[in-house]
Amino acid sequence: MPKGSPIITNFTAGEFSPKLDGRTDVSRYFNAAKTLFNMIVYPHGGATRRGGTQFVLETQTSSQKSILIPFEFSTTAAYIIEAGHNYMRFFTDRGNIVAPGGSTPYEISTTINEASLPFLRWAQSSDTMYIVSSEGDMPPAALTRTDHNAWTFADVGFTNSPWNGATVSDFPAVVGFFEQRSVWTGMPSDPQRFFMSRTAGYTDMTTGSLDDDGIDLTIAADQVNAVKWMASMKVLIIGTSGGEWRISSESYTEPISPTNILARRESNVGAADALPVIIGTDILYVARHNRKVRSLGYDLKVEGWTGDNLSIMAEHLTGQFNAGTITGIAFQREPDSILWAVRSDGDLLGLTYNKAQEVIGWHHHETDGEVESIAIIPGSDYDELWAIIKRTDEDNIASRFVEFMRNPDFNEATSAWFVDSGLQYDGNGATIITGLDHLAGSSVAIFADGGHIAQQTVTNGGSITVPNMASVVTVGLPYTSRLQTMRLDAGSTAGTSAQTKIKRVYEAAIRLFRSAGFKFGSSSSQSDTVPMRTSAMAMGFPPDLFTGDKVTVKFPADWDRDGFIWVEQENPLPLTVTAIVPSVETEAM
Repeated sequence: MPKGSPIITNFTAGEFSPKLDGRTDVSRYFNAAKTLFNMIVYPHGGATRRGGTQFVLETQTSSQKSILIPFEFSTTAAYIIEAGHNYMRFFTDRGNIVAPGGSTPYEISTTINEASLPFLRWAQSSDTMYIVSSEGDMPPAALTRTDHNAWTFADVGFTNSPWNGATVSDFPAVVGFFEQRSVWTGMPSDPQRFFMSRTAGYTDMTTGSLDDDGIDLTIAADQVNAVKWMASMKVLIIGTSGGEWRISSESYTEPISPTNILARRESNVGAADALPVIIGTDILYVARHNRKVRSLGYDLKVEGWTGDNLSIMAEHLTGQFNAGTITGIAFQREPDSILWAVRSDGDLLGLTYNKAQEVIGWHHHETDGEVESIAIIPGSDYDELWAIIKRTDEDNIASRFVEFMRNPDFNEATSAWFVDSGLQYDGNGATIITGLDHLAGSSVAIFADGGHIAQQTVTNGGSITVPNMASVVTVGLPYTSRLQTMRLDAGSTAGTSAQTKIKRVYEAAIRLFRSAGFKFGSSSSQSDTVPMRTSAMAMGFPPDLFTGDKVTVKFPADWDRDGFIWVEQENPLPLTVTAIVPSVETEAM
């Protein structure tokens, strides 16, 4: 009976669509996975558990929706804004900003109501952010920061405003910056008309013929399509519902002016409402219908802006087969170059993206709740993904929490964080852990001094009791991570495919990096916990995290036509898979 021992070296193609199950002729098939659930793809190739989330604060009015807005004054002064019904709150340094001289959250009043929140669009320069509504029904507003706890929100005070006397539903719907000018467009009555401020005078809209005067430009197109967003590169890229345009001078080397400006269509894909992100020299954006993420970049070969559908290999995650559509995206540069996307059903998607290394790998994430809004800001040692998550307790009462995702990489084993909505006690040895009021009544996972202990239910008073004294205890909602390989195509007679043939994995090795206590097998129901403790390890302490190869001599698998490999982690422990080497025998046909 033919045998084979292929090696699965990486997962850089991410989770593949079921429509690609038979495409073994595609080279990326062998770098893909059938399932990457609560696992992220490293740009290097391995797959690791996503970090858990840390609870920060309940939103001001938990029964109402709110959104997160990033505000980055500098890499060392970055903020998350919680914008809700007629208010804004502010977060930095992994916590909320408190009012001067007190302990209550610092907040300001705004004129933005809950119904308008999904339609907000913004652009920031230095300490000022301009905010508009994509419905065109809100006067442009300015959010200004002068200190951590000193912010103001007011209508923009324009000079020679084109919107003086505008009706309540005919204001700009999109705002941006380009070549030291503010850019305003998308008025419902004239959706393809652009107003640009005077150079270095963002609120001065005075037009004229001088080079630094304001500009009034209307795109001449065969269709009148609403502008969805703007992205400032060497040229100004415009995403409309019917296609993508660029605005520039006649020559890229010259600045735009009232007498030197043109608009040219670059593609006709069409864009959705979600704000785009810029990654290197590419723009990543959500295409019309909210089911695809596309790239757009300048191609010297065609001397124009072109792009690719980055979702084509994983369209089952981005809106097909009853999956939710994409409502927003944000890019996390550090540590692993991941584009995060919120789905309308509350799930979270990740796309590990490194164009130079040809890494395009999607992964799917869930938590015990619904992710409603995300934003990313630079933190002290990695870019932090913040989220508003709607969670429902045992009495079916919904609350909305502001949380951020922890880095899946860690230094000391005790600092690993693989629970959601978690908090950590770090101090003298203790058995009673308090302060878990937001988790009262919930069953929680517990990670204490580098090892996990049995789940407990948080008391109504917000506490748990661990069986032994512990100095570092992380407590939060449990989540499971799963990795399932594609069907194996090895072990058949020479010159033939093993696809559809009856086969059995009789042995398998898995190469790990700083991992502990996981299951390994052919499916969730046919898997065994891989032992980590050796006779040389002291009892009474958690086993050390393991790096190296684990070989399962009696692999839990039956004869079938698939030959899947399954890896699962359900405890609050780390798991990083760098390679899998199965040994498989295949019946001849």
